[in-house]
Amino acid sequence: MKLIFALAFAAAAVFISSQPIVIKTAASKELIPEGIAVHPATGTIYLSSLHQQKIVAIEKDGTVKDVIKSGEGGFMAGLGIKLDAAGKTLWACSAYNDSTQHKTGLFQIDLKSQKVIQTFLRTDTTNCFLNDLVIDKKGNIYTTDTEQSSVFKLDVQTKVLQRWLQHPQLHWANGIALSADEKTLFVASGDKGLQAIDVATKEIKTMAGPQTDFYAIDGLAYHNNTLIAVTGWPQDKPQTHRVRQFYLHNNSITKVDTLSINQPYLNCPTTIAISGNKAYVLGTTNLGIYNRNNARTMGILDLLQQPVVLQFNLSR
Repeated sequence: MKLIFALAFAAAAVFISSQPIVIKTAASKELIPEGIAVHPATGTIYLSSLHQQKIVAIEKDGTVKDVIKSGEGGFMAGLGIKLDAAGKTLWACSAYNDSTQHKTGLFQIDLKSQKVIQTFLRTDTTNCFLNDLVIDKKGNIYTTDTEQSSVFKLDVQTKVLQRWLQHPQLHWANGIALSADEKTLFVASGDKGLQAIDVATKEIKTMAGPQTDFYAIDGLAYHNNTLIAVTGWPQDKPQTHRVRQFYLHNNSITKVDTLSINQPYLNCPTTIAISGNKAYVLGTTNLGIYNRNNARTMGILDLLQQPVVLQFNLSR
């Protein structure tokens, strides 16, 4: 979630919500997690940290350990993260949380050595902010740049990170997902709604559906011809924070199920990871109070909560 983000918000209708499994982690209250990934073989949960600029692993027994330490390998504020297909490395978006430092990039972390093994950095004369990513079957990475209304692509063969598409409909681009056939890239624009992009032609279609509040979506994931979306906006109104599942037909939304809304464990939820038929959502992040405190934890430690991960069992 971009730290400073202004848009008009349309209130969501309240549907019957499902109750997820609530995983209360022992991670530091000062972590301020933003990205999440889950290892399909071990069940290990990985969280990236905005404030502490690191990545931690939460084992099934609850043990928390650093995958990379604060600032290691030049790592900045931690944002979206994804495991590669082999489950051996973790890719992470990272950026300076300082508008005077126009630097962002992709980091590849080897899970065995727990070292940063590759970095692909971008610097600019204006704000740039790689926020979330998705990996295709060839290993290419598509990543959103929230500040520049863009999607960048890292080509696995050439190892070149370059702008793939820039468009007004990608304004405040955040969550990103890829269809199973990899023909469509889905991008959540903060104030333009959900966008479906034809990967071959780069043609953009704004997605319509039975609701109109497809705005301020942070985490986005594709699962069995549905999109699962996480919204934690406005940050100071947790009663609006929710997780929804959008059913698709020809890249239009035909049905919307609200999996959870207005729950104590939903407080500035951010991103989502899919493992099998389970969705894991970063439910409690402390992001709102952190941002209102000028991206500092000093003076608000007593108000921070332990990070919470939610596990949803998906019927489809």
